[in-house]
Amino acid sequence: MPTLTRLVAFLLFGSAAFFLASKFQGLTPEATESQRVNIFFAAVAACVGWSFVGRRITPNMLQSFFVVLQGYIATFLLALSIAGLYQIFARGYQMRYRSFGDALEGSAKQAWSVLYQISTIDFMTVIFGSIVAISLCLVVFFRIVEAKRLSR
Repeated sequence: MPTLTRLVAFLLFGSAAFFLASKFQGLTPEATESQRVNIFFAAVAACVGWSFVGRRITPNMLQSFFVVLQGYIATFLLALSIAGLYQIFARGYQMRYRSFGDALEGSAKQAWSVLYQISTIDFMTVIFGSIVAISLCLVVFFRIVEAKRLSR
């Protein structure tokens, strides 16, 4: 059942992913300035926010923090998996790889290189700060909505 908390999680996750993808493009000099990648990550994150995070938020701040952290991890893995499969099938794995297994291994290596690039202190601080901010916003919003619901 749709709730306002799920909608807020949808919006917060999508906007945070768009911001973080834009920041990641600034880290890599070979990255294109296309907004298509940012919108893709935002769409995946928004879906994770709606389907996973929004329905698991509770009034407990610590538990909600770990739910948002799990949502970030799920977004990262899901987006990189979808992007890897897109590169394999849409661009044709025969162009770069000898077999489908090599293509999967190549997309996994790309995912590790992205993980290595974002593992700087500055980027991790931004990620951690956004996790705390989203957790706090969702918990406060959940408490307000629940208080209104229970007061009826």
